[in-house]
Amino acid sequence: MLVREVMTSPVVTVPSDWTVKQAVHLLYERDVTAAGRVCPRGALCCPVRGPSALPLVMSIRLR
Repeated sequence: MLVREVMTSPVVTVPSDWTVKQAVHLLYERDVTAAGRVCPRGALCCPVRGPSALPLVMSIRLR
């Protein structure tokens, strides 16, 4: 199996100033489980993963 067979192209990224809710919405829209967070300099900072962000989104909804 090759990486290109299991990953999306182009890569889905989110800016670092987005809220968690915005990022999770994008993951849902694109039907992906992770996206790269891009720092203001344009470098990849860290991944945003759906399952790890879900508790944060749920807590935001409950407020």
